Amino acid sequence: MSSLLSTTRYTFYLIKSYFEVTNSYQILLKCDLDKYDERWECSPSQAVKILTSRLGSRNCITHCNSPSCQGKQSCKKSKPSKAAILDLRRKEDFNASHIRGSTSSPLEGLSSTVKDVFGDSNVVYACWTGLKHKFEQRLDVLGSKATPLLILCYDGEVSRLATSILQAKGYKALNVAGGFPALNRFVGARK
Repeated sequence: MSSLLSTTRYTFYLIKSYFEVTNSYQILLKCDLDKYDERWECSPSQAVKILTSRLGSRNCITHCNSPSCQGKQSCKKSKPSKAAILDLRRKEDFNASHIRGSTSSPLEGLSSTVKDVFGDSNVVYACWTGLKHKFEQRLDVLGSKATPLLILCYDGEVSRLATSILQAKGYKALNVAGGFPALNRFVGARK
């Protein structure tokens, strides 16, 4: 009897696992349809080179904690750049610290506590649909398609999705590997 019970439990486990995988697969088929190309990813040092090649001075790329930026969508503490920085982090985190000249465009539901975006198909789907909606509704935050657009998030994972979507729309979007923390560390270490 215990053998039959063990077999039944194992069969139930296999069926449950199959449906969980199938459900995750079905969710993923609905989103992230835009191919990601590793060439769209840049290191923090490459991001700084892109920005400084447009601005003409390596010293103008710094992090900003200015109270005058609090509550504003864009940091006005640097002269305009032909390259733009789109920061997807929560408004509170942008207000606490950001790269000078960046634009805040928080993705609803995104936070620093989400550690493995691609480990949960529901999280991928929520991020992808949020980004698709954002980029269809808020074109004003994107700037020109001819201008390099650096995308920042908490760890570079959600910005990969954003980069795929924006590249498919014709933008010169680049994901900054490691997200804001990596770029901020690099900028801070150069001082």
